[in-house]
Amino acid sequence: MRILYLMRHGEAELDVPVGTRDFDRPLTEHGRELIVKQAETLIANDIAFDGLIASAAARAWQTAEIIAEKLEMQANRCISWPILYSAKIQEVIAVNIPRSWSSTILIGHNPVLSQVAAKLCSEFNEDLDEGQIIGISFPSSQWLWPHAGTLIHNFKSK
Repeated sequence: MRILYLMRHGEAELDVPVGTRDFDRPLTEHGRELIVKQAETLIANDIAFDGLIASAAARAWQTAEIIAEKLEMQANRCISWPILYSAKIQEVIAVNIPRSWSSTILIGHNPVLSQVAAKLCSEFNEDLDEGQIIGISFPSSQWLWPHAGTLIHNFKSK
């Protein structure tokens, strides 16, 4: 069995200087606090990851840094994937996750993460909220196959 966790980044700043690209919008203080709480939820549920892949956009990468730090992940297990910022469903599903990673977290953006979740797991049919984390398990022989996943965790942000 392999598990894919999908996490939407935390709340991002809306009040940014004129000319700031959407890609560069950072987390708000509330967004950071929310992600710390989500990391604590993961720890309380004995969830660890073999690897982390995150969008290179500021708010997603900051989310990834908080998760990695709180879960004491090694830096070489955290990958920035720039395409995730504007990826389509098939690009995300085709992500090259090392076979040795049985539990991976992918941190990115809506709408694509919610669309990917619905494509991989028939049980999931909602939009991910900021900071929400879901876990989808797959038989190893059906890794990332459409509708082959089973929803095993749904940690909504509070």
